[in-house]
Amino acid sequence: LMRAAAAPAAGPAAEPSLVVAHGTLGRALLSAATGLPVQAFRHFGLKNGEVVEVAWPQDADGKSEGGAFWRRRHPEEGPWRSSAEEQASFEQESVEVGVVDVA
Repeated sequence: LMRAAAAPAAGPAAEPSLVVAHGTLGRALLSAATGLPVQAFRHFGLKNGEVVEVAWPQDADGKSEGGAFWRRRHPEEGPWRSSAEEQASFEQESVEVGVVDVA
């Protein structure tokens, strides 16, 4: 649903969509949007009431193969983070706590 709601975009900041949810649900949705397993929702430290923006940039053919980008919007604005950045960060966290298989 989130991907279908995202408008075609030339870059991560064009035509954003907004999903409003409380802490755990927001983290689970963000995990799915960035391609992480839903069980990785604890990777995202979202607080209740925090607002994030998610975008799926599309190429000229309308395909979104690069994954989602996201950023915090409220109470403080943060930088755009890519699906690739989140995957690398999650893998690093998993190695640090001793999880062998992150796939």
